This record gives sequence, structure tokens and C-alpha cells, in this order.
Amino acid sequence: ELPRAFNPSVGYIATANNKSSVRPFGPIDDLPGYWQPWDRAQRIEHMLDSQERWSVNDTMRIQTDGTGVAVPEIVGAVAEVLKDETANLSTLEQDMLKRLRAWDGAHNVDAIEPTIYTYLCDAILDQTVADELGPNNFLVYSTLGDAWSFLRYVVHREDSPFWDNRATADRVETRADIFVAAMHEAVLHVQETHGTNQANWTWGNDHPMTFTHPLGFIPVVGALFNIGPFEASGGAQTINNLLYPHGTFDHKIIAGPSTRRIIDFADPEHSQTVLPTGNSGHWLDPHYRDQAEMFVRGEYRDVALTKEQI
Repeated sequence: ELPRAFNPSVGYIATANNKSSVRPFGPIDDLPGYWQPWDRAQRIEHMLDSQERWSVNDTMRIQTDGTGVAVPEIVGAVAEVLKDETANLSTLEQDMLKRLRAWDGAHNVDAIEPTIYTYLCDAILDQTVADELGPNNFLVYSTLGDAWSFLRYVVHREDSPFWDNRATADRVETRADIFVAAMHEAVLHVQETHGTNQANWTWGNDHPMTFTHPLGFIPVVGALFNIGPFEASGGAQTINNLLYPHGTFDHKIIAGPSTRRIIDFADPEHSQTVLPTGNSGHWLDPHYRDQAEMFVRGEYRDVALTKEQI
């Protein structure tokens, strides 16, 4: 029987391409497989449960929310292990960890915490499974939702066999060893990408959005067809779902929502929507790119539905 929900007692149905039912799989409580991780659905439910009545503007706030629901548990697990490893961390790495512990998880364009956090998650994933998978398989794995589900799971498992690095035959690494190495690797990659000036570490600088036309890869003239780049908030596991592969240290956006739409069934004539670029596919048309900046800023426009509106 397929998963289903009919008039659930909570009063709403929320989904974000995540597995909608939980069924045991042998000794495993749940196996999400190729479903998307639960993060976005969890955040949607947290927000919906925070108040009883919702307006169109409130719903806009949900659709454009950029808070990572897994931030407290991942940062908390890392910080708990590293509290006894300060001698193995540089002053900068200790400062970055302190900033992450005080962070609310919002992936805002002007903040550096989401940049540090995402590089740290990349480094942990790289340090745990890249040696088992090899570079080619790891690159494929990084594009799957399972990579993030695994990361959320493994940071809490001190006994995981994945902490051991197969390349070091003379020792068996622990979770603390890998977390220390991941902090080193994360800060190194941030500095290699953005320099040592922390003013350049902002999430908007690290997480740009460019809408690339099929002809956009042609040297020189291709740029005429592309739209952007724009500094973007949100992230791969936030409701404002602007994707990049995990574990690659490259957070340029490769995918996102095809549209945002809000329909108030009590007032459908005043529905709201926005497209990532525009209504036209012709690069010289004024409506080719006129919604792009609105989309990135989290803004909406009125929808013309009736003959009178049109």
C-alpha cells in the first residue's frame, strides 16, 4: 500500500520530497533510501506548529525560510567531541567553532557562519566515506540525498567503522581524530577559496546563483544568455532549497525551485507567485529575466487569473 494521509489530525499535509511513512527494515528502524532528507519537512512542521492562523505573508516567510534544522545537532555533536581537543585546534578554528555554537542556523547572505558550517559538513563527509568510495563514486554519492542523511546519522556514532581512514594502515582513527581533521580541512578550503579576510567569507559570496542558458557555455557570447550571478540565501537542506552537492567544497547553486506559488483559496484572485527568471525564453524579451532578482530576494508578484485582471 502506498503512503497516504487523509485529513490528518494536525490539520495540514507537509512534504518536501521526503519519505512520508516510517516502516522498519529488519533491524534498521528506518531506511530513507533515495528519498530526500527530512530536514525541510521538519522545518515546515516546526513553523506550522508555531501559530494557529496563517496569512499569505506568513506563508511567504515559510517558503523563503533559510534555517537549517540540523544545525544544532550537527554542531552540538562536533563541539561536544572537540571540547577535549582544543590543543589540536588553531585559535582561528576554535573561534569558528565558537561562532557556530552561537549561530541560529539561518543561511543569510551576509553571514559567515553558514559558509563555515557547510565547509565543515563537507569535510566530515569527505573524511568519513571518500576513502571507502574513491573519488569517482564519492562525486556521484555527493549528489544524493542519502549523503546528507548519512552525515546527520554518523556524527552521533562514536563506534562507526567509517571513522577509520583506510589510507593509514598503521592506525585506527577515532571520531575525535576525524572531527579535528575536518576542522583543519574546512578552514583551509575556506581560506583557499575566499582568502584570509573574513569579510569575504559571507554565504552570499560562497553560494552564488547563475541561471545558465544552454548556450551560456560558449566563450564570450555565452554570457549574454546567462542571468546572474546573484548572492543567494537558503541552502541545500533548507526550505529555500537552493542546491549544491555535499562534500565537494563547491557551493555554487546547481538547482532550485522551478516556481514559488501561494494560493489563498478564500481569495484566489490575489494569489502570489514568482519564477526564477521570467515568462519569456527569448533573451531579448523584457520578460526574459525580470523576475530573477525578485526570486533571489524572496519577493512575489500578483497572479492575473480572471478576465478582468488579464
